[in-house]
This record gives sequence, C-alpha cells and structure tokens, in this order.
Amino acid sequence: MNENLTKAMALFDTPEKWAAFCTLCDNRDEMLKVWLSELTDKVQKELDSKWMVTFEHPSNTAVKIYLKEYGDRALSIVWYMDNPRVALWIDPTKHNADIAKSLLKDKLYLNDSYYKSNDWDLYSIEIKELQGERYPVLYTLSHDSEKLQYIFETYIHKFVTKPTSVFEDICKSVKK
Repeated sequence: MNENLTKAMALFDTPEKWAAFCTLCDNRDEMLKVWLSELTDKVQKELDSKWMVTFEHPSNTAVKIYLKEYGDRALSIVWYMDNPRVALWIDPTKHNADIAKSLLKDKLYLNDSYYKSNDWDLYSIEIKELQGERYPVLYTLSHDSEKLQYIFETYIHKFVTKPTSVFEDICKSVKK
C-alpha cells in the first residue's frame, strides 16, 4: 500500500475525522476566498486612499493593486499566489503596452531580476520567499504578519509610495 495512503488512513481513523476532512475539502475554495479577502484588507491598510486593492483572477488567486482614478484595466500591480510573483500588468487591448513597458523601465529603474512575462504582465519578479501552491501560500500570508509585512515591503511598497506619480504619468500616457 502507498505510504501516504497509510499515513492518511492513520490520521483519519474515525468516521468523524474523515467527515470533517471531507467537509474541509468541499469548502476549500471558500477558505481560499476568506484568506484572500483578509490579505486584500491588510494590503489596503498599507496604502493611501489613491489605491484600490481587489482580488480577482479566473481562479481568484491574485491580489490586484491599482490607482482608483484609472481603473483596474490600467497599469496595475498584480500579486499572484499561484507560482508566487509580483507583476506590473496592463490590459493591452485598452492601453499601449509598449509605451508602458518603456516608461516603466525608464522611470522605475527595474533591474535584471524583473523579466518580461507576456503581453499582459509587462514585468514580473518571482517571490522566492513564497513557494508552493496557492493554499499554503495564502495560509502563510493570512496567518504570519511578519512574513506578509516583509513581502509587502520587499516587492510591493517600492511601487506604491514615491512612484505613485510615475504610475499616474504612465496611466495618462498609455491610453489608446
């Protein structure tokens, strides 16, 4: 018999324990939404009133930070929980991504640790301190305030303090 299966059978050795596990599994997406909501609330408290924080993505596994005035399709910071990374994102169907990419590189002085991802994520950087699937990553960020603060200060803070004016300039410049 598989070793993991043997361990699981020993862990869930009563019908009540097995039923509780199954209930948790059935509600895992709801748990994910709660943790993501808690995370967005914590991030919003770190920002001034110009910024908006939401969670959205087809699988609800990303925190999106953008300037309220320009909306969520303009230049944004997207903090992905699957394959943890932070990206500078723009909707290329509504904005000129090439101009945005050029302005970002010139005005934010992005170093070589940022890489070009795809048409939507102009630049991206891995969060090496967070590894694993979205559930353990979100659990860690929801329950470890020090880790959350470190990640925020290391990967996000540099885009939402002094560079707010840079974001505003880029949002104004890239309208199609």
